[in-house]
Amino acid sequence: MTSSNDGVLNREAWKKAKTNLPKNTTFVSIKGGNHGQLGSYRMQKGDSAPKVTGQEQLQQVVQALKEWMKSAKIKKRTRKCHLPSMNAFGPFMFNLYLNAWQHLYKNI
Repeated sequence: MTSSNDGVLNREAWKKAKTNLPKNTTFVSIKGGNHGQLGSYRMQKGDSAPKVTGQEQLQQVVQALKEWMKSAKIKKRTRKCHLPSMNAFGPFMFNLYLNAWQHLYKNI
C-alpha cells in the first residue's frame, strides 16, 4: 500500500523490490494521501502535502482492506483480533495495521 503524494518513498527501489513479491500480490495506491498520513504520524522530511484529510486517507485504507479480505475470502468470525507483533511489520506497518483494524471494527 502506497500513497500518490508520498514524497518519502523511493519509487525506483519500490518498483525493483516489487518483483520479489508473489505474482498475486495486491498493490493499492491511496489517492491524495501522503507518507505521514498513511502511517498516522506527522509530516516526514521530504514528504509531499496530502490532498485528502487523514480521516479520508484512513477510509481509503479501510476500504482497500475490506476489498482485499473479501477477495481473499477472509471472514470475520469474532471481534477478537490477534495482532502480529511489531517485529513482524516494523513500527510503520504495525501502526497502519492497528489503526485500520480499529476503524474497520467500529464500522462493521
